[in-house]
Amino acid sequence: GGFALYFSRAPIPYARDPRGGWPPLYKHIGLYAYRRSTLLVFAALEPTPLERTESLEQLRALEHGIRIKAVETKYDSLGVDTSYSPDAGLPARQRLHVAAAVHHTRWTAGAAWNGADFYDLFGPTKRSLAGYNGYVAYDRPLIFDPPQTMDFVAKVAYYGGLDTLPGYQNVTSPSKNLFTADVGFVAVDTRFSPGAVDVETGHSWAINAHGNGSAGDLIPSLTGTFDIGFPLPLNHSSIWLRSGASLSSGARTNPLANSYLGGFGNNYVDSGGNGGAQRYRELLSMPGFRLDALSGKSLVKSTLEWCLPPLRFEALGSPGFYASWVRSEVFVSALETDPDNRAVRRSAHDVGAQLDLQLHVMHRQSMMLSVGVARGFAAAGVGRSEFMLSLQVL
Repeated sequence: GGFALYFSRAPIPYARDPRGGWPPLYKHIGLYAYRRSTLLVFAALEPTPLERTESLEQLRALEHGIRIKAVETKYDSLGVDTSYSPDAGLPARQRLHVAAAVHHTRWTAGAAWNGADFYDLFGPTKRSLAGYNGYVAYDRPLIFDPPQTMDFVAKVAYYGGLDTLPGYQNVTSPSKNLFTADVGFVAVDTRFSPGAVDVETGHSWAINAHGNGSAGDLIPSLTGTFDIGFPLPLNHSSIWLRSGASLSSGARTNPLANSYLGGFGNNYVDSGGNGGAQRYRELLSMPGFRLDALSGKSLVKSTLEWCLPPLRFEALGSPGFYASWVRSEVFVSALETDPDNRAVRRSAHDVGAQLDLQLHVMHRQSMMLSVGVARGFAAAGVGRSEFMLSLQVL
């Protein structure tokens, strides 16, 4: 161990030629210990330019000449979260929530008992899941030459005591027990110009093979997405075409063989860990329809999105709380479910817009205030007008 030279959210050092390999890389656990006198001095210091840029308070200490000792350890970190729901409407066995996860190199393993999400308290999207589950995941970078990256990802999971299907809050699970397996690739090659607030050009794609196993049956499925964007002559404005398709085996009447779509997916208060602010971009999002209202054993979907130029603010707010920019997006989507089966084929469309306001608290904590509206149209008459308001802690 020695003394830290710098902290960054970007990989350092920069590899001019990644083919030459990387020096040893270490995982940052982020456990800090302070002498009382140092902590009092640190708390009285003003935020520094590097701290504001990276949103890392450690840089304030380094810029003011406070040294930070870094210690190498052979131990890894284990995260455990516990909570309790004093809700008389819940069965007693579902009131205690425990989740644990451990990360080691490229592997992640975790388990949960009545997995809960704090942000379920603030909106229509519920990620909590009754019962118990355990999983093992693997993520291996195949290409790392920013902005071009490609990862191989895999995950196996087992669920017990289920009431609803994982990921679909309004779909009753046909079985209390479920085994799932995923394997796929995720690739990104996107770019932005100086002063941009989002990527403006490039492409990204993903392909995932998935399997649901229950009561001795295995139902495989395959999902793919492809996004491509082009800059417009307007400053920091771009057009994106986001497309995806999914195909599953199994019976149309079996919930395990179907995908379910609907809604923006944002809660009134939400976390960046649950997805980006622009969740209408996701394949299973469909603003203008209730969550999980649309379903299909197979589906094809395309979204055309126009990202308008952002408006930047020179001085809106105070040093402790201010807004830096606001931007709007307009989108239209077309969805076809079960296109290979004329008897149950359905079409749905939506049109919508979203306004995003970037906020900062104490120079370090970024938040996004989003307002959205969409209208859904479908032959079955399930389309509606949907309004979305979300404050996302990034």
